Amino acid sequence: MARHDIDVTTPTMPPDLPAVDEPLLSLTSGYVRRAAAILPRQGARHPWKMRNNYLTDLPVIRLGRIDDGHMRFIRKAGV
Repeated sequence: MARHDIDVTTPTMPPDLPAVDEPLLSLTSGYVRRAAAILPRQGARHPWKMRNNYLTDLPVIRLGRIDDGHMRFIRKAGV
């Protein structure tokens, strides 16, 4: 980010993606269910769905692009 003078990056949802979200945790414990309204959520498909599997994430980590169309980059002003 510093090399490209970028201050802020923000993930953006494409307009064609349905507004479906799922709980981040698939736990059914009472304390998790009571806190569900304030816990983070995830999308229904990649890149918004967490897999929590290093081996399936490794190709994306190694070979994937940062600018994949789902991130917005804001450059520093006045530099």
